[in-house]
Amino acid sequence: MMRAGLGVLLLAVASVGVFAGQAGSHDEASSVERSKKEVLKVEQELNHAVLKNTGSTLDRLLADEMVWLTSSGEMLTKSQVLDEIRAGKQSEFSIRADDKQVSVHGDTVIIYSNSKGRASVTAKDGSSTSRVTEVFVKLGGHWKLVAFGETFVAKP
Repeated sequence: MMRAGLGVLLLAVASVGVFAGQAGSHDEASSVERSKKEVLKVEQELNHAVLKNTGSTLDRLLADEMVWLTSSGEMLTKSQVLDEIRAGKQSEFSIRADDKQVSVHGDTVIIYSNSKGRASVTAKDGSSTSRVTEVFVKLGGHWKLVAFGETFVAKP
């Protein structure tokens, strides 16, 4: 009788462990989805701020140590990016991202996308296709862009 009671007790403890593990993985999955949604919203706000030349929003969304790698290989700091946007070098700029992939690694989110854009600073006809990588990190409870990189895809 003692062995049967011990067996039931062990089975109960094991069941609690399995259910707790399932709850933990569910919490982790919902946390990943929440992070993806939050960062995609910040990315949308960032794109809107670039188009509308909203310096205060950009200042808030870009990390102080952010690096912006241009398609020509130039590395810009946060202040250089803000200066370019304020100077209107991003006028007539629009972008559409396709095939967006978002991966979450704790407090870091990486977005990979194929983008088709139209900008006065690109090709002769003003259109381009590029691959974009954006890295966001949660700093002080807020998602901020810490790295941006763009590579133009050659036209066939």
